[in-house]
Amino acid sequence: AKGFPLSFATKVDGMVYMSGTQGMDMKTGKLVEGGVAAETTQALQNLQTVMKAAESSPGRVVECSVALTNISDFEEMNEAYKAFWPTGAALGGLPTRVCVEVAGLAGEGKVEIQCTAAGEDVPGGEVPKAVKVPGWPEKKGLPFSAAARSDGIAYISGNQGVDMRTFKRVEGGPGPETTQTLKDIKDAVEASGTGLQEVVACEVSLRDMKDFAAVNKAYAEFWPHEPPSRVAVQVGALAGGAAVEIRCAAALPAAAGTAEVVV
Repeated sequence: AKGFPLSFATKVDGMVYMSGTQGMDMKTGKLVEGGVAAETTQALQNLQTVMKAAESSPGRVVECSVALTNISDFEEMNEAYKAFWPTGAALGGLPTRVCVEVAGLAGEGKVEIQCTAAGEDVPGGEVPKAVKVPGWPEKKGLPFSAAARSDGIAYISGNQGVDMRTFKRVEGGPGPETTQTLKDIKDAVEASGTGLQEVVACEVSLRDMKDFAAVNKAYAEFWPHEPPSRVAVQVGALAGGAAVEIRCAAALPAAAGTAEVVV
């Protein structure tokens, strides 16, 4: 990545960690025309090129992060995003995902996407798998899986305070939304074959940092002792007007014995 302080991807134990990519034609160095849909398609094509170089493919992607400069582009981005992923891939679903509005992106791009994928050379030849959560209704059209398993880690999609059995957001604001979000994450973690005690990292996105204390109070109820590592930031907006969105990663049983609080 000449002129940029980053690598397009790094790889360890068969897992490929890709840099955030925008809708730039890498041959011309120019942002493609056509708005957020065209940029989304180009960004994903750029990531596919990186995957190929790293001996992976779109059907082995386990998680993606999508940053939009305007959440009003959410639906248009989603349509282009859904069209990219192959059907019948080994994963058995789309990658897990989180999507937020940010204050800005480098250059003039409207969207930036970062992904993690399992390479063909993952130890033991494990095939990454999407996870379906028992009791959650099939919501066709959602461009992500609830969770995915690969290389000893369960990747859990960003969740909002939605009761997944009714598909409605709970009332009461950031505290109740956080509680419901973590109940949903608990369901997804357990469906993946692990538990909340094995969650190693969480990412908390807040619509307004003034809600930090209320979110923390509800969050602490789920990990009263030795909570996972965490980052919490205020974003520009969340899809659907949610107050909070949380995504996590958890160690699977074979790897759980190596997870411990260090500091």
